Amino acid sequence: MGPLFSNAHLREVAGRVPELKQQALASREDQLASVKTGALAMAYSIAREEGRWVHHLSVSNPITPARAAGTFFLGLLRGLLRLEGYPTEVFVSQSHVFHLVVSLSDDEQEAFAALPVARKRANELRTMAMEGQRAVLPLLEERAVPASGFNAP
Repeated sequence: MGPLFSNAHLREVAGRVPELKQQALASREDQLASVKTGALAMAYSIAREEGRWVHHLSVSNPITPARAAGTFFLGLLRGLLRLEGYPTEVFVSQSHVFHLVVSLSDDEQEAFAALPVARKRANELRTMAMEGQRAVLPLLEERAVPASGFNAP
């Protein structure tokens, strides 16, 4: 599991998040933005539902299905995208894909779209991921998820 949690991989993930965000913002609501690193698949969509903007992030890796790994990377993405403090759901599917769903108002969405992705050094990325993991892990539940792009990023 060393390569998954290495400083180089954390920097690689962080380097791909701006592209992932831009893809999600530019995509139609029925499209899934996705990027991959050597050890992690990330998917992201933003859709308008019931008067709110719903951000759906998912992560998976071929190395381990462990909850610690999935929530670590959800915590990292949550921090890099600055999605803390919003109503959040966290779940894992039967295929070990980890999901984070965050809901924003129109004003929050407008501010989010203009906000750059956080830039951090490797040690700061690790701290951000661990802090995010502590926040999302207690929310984690298991869900049966129909086969879709989000079930296999």
